[in-house]
Amino acid sequence: MDVITKPVHAYLTEHAAGLPITAEVLWKAWAVVGIGLWLLGWFRSWAVRLAWTLYGAGTVAMVYAGSPTAGQALAAGVAVLAWAVVSLPVFAGIGRRPHTLINLPAPVTSGETAVALVREQVAEARRRLDRLEVASDELATRRSPEE
Repeated sequence: MDVITKPVHAYLTEHAAGLPITAEVLWKAWAVVGIGLWLLGWFRSWAVRLAWTLYGAGTVAMVYAGSPTAGQALAAGVAVLAWAVVSLPVFAGIGRRPHTLINLPAPVTSGETAVALVREQVAEARRRLDRLEVASDELATRRSPEE
């Protein structure tokens, strides 16, 4: 983790010179914002996901700029890989939409078929009502105080 945190801390310390807050406050704010965005990312908000993406890009840029010249590309690559792994729960489910399945009865071709279909549906409704009545009676029996 030092490959990411040390260069970010160095970058923030170097660039905090003209700001009204200290480098330590910037460092803590960077850490708190990262944790907050990661936690909010679980709620599947596109705005939070966009902010998380920009936060990751900014972090990689700070790692690149705050690393020694000889290892800038490697440090940025490690930061990208770490950010990608940490981002898996935040970006889980993107592109998946719930599918609604609608079952329609087959088209009715004759009057007799329509009557038979209606009778079958009414019989099924009666069977369900009978089962509900039995369940209701059993529940009422269980709830009634024993004498």
